Amino acid sequence: MTATAKQIETLNSLEREINDILTEAKASENYKEYEDIILRQLSGVLVSSDGGGTMVETARKSGDKTLYSTTIGMLIRAKSKIQNIVDYYN
Repeated sequence: MTATAKQIETLNSLEREINDILTEAKASENYKEYEDIILRQLSGVLVSSDGGGTMVETARKSGDKTLYSTTIGMLIRAKSKIQNIVDYYN
């Protein structure tokens, strides 16, 4: 089944929100202290360290409803963890 417009919108929105959090984090003086922790949380979801692609890219390419759902869940968890890390260090 093909991903719904709502799923596509949700995935895009979560990606923007995570990027906004990252922009805020990178502006802090001590970003280097916790950069690795953030990158680990995003590994495979929004950041590819092995050149194999990310879940977001895979979901977009496939357009599969189930894959979008899984990726959205991963983004929600990643966003929460990253926000907690940024809050803790700032």
